Amino acid sequence: LTAMDDPDIDQDQGTVRIRGKGRTERLGLLGEPARAALAAYRTLRDAIHGGGTADRGTFLSIRAKRAGGRRLATRDVARILRSHLIAAGLSTRTT
Repeated sequence: LTAMDDPDIDQDQGTVRIRGKGRTERLGLLGEPARAALAAYRTLRDAIHGGGTADRGTFLSIRAKRAGGRRLATRDVARILRSHLIAAGLSTRTT
């Protein structure tokens, strides 16, 4: 998620290019609910951070006040996940 750029996502085909360790690439599928959520997120993101460039990252930190935003870091994702696990009453000792 933290390395994903907008060009990696093909909304029409419902696919996303995922880069992993060792520069491996895989193709993931996006269902209709994920496509709709992603479209809504991009609209909100662009309203907050502006249009930006294609390589700025798909997921940006809401905390970044600078123009164009800042990519979510791995630590940001871990923090978000932890808060949702706590809210759901689940253990935070997941990996």
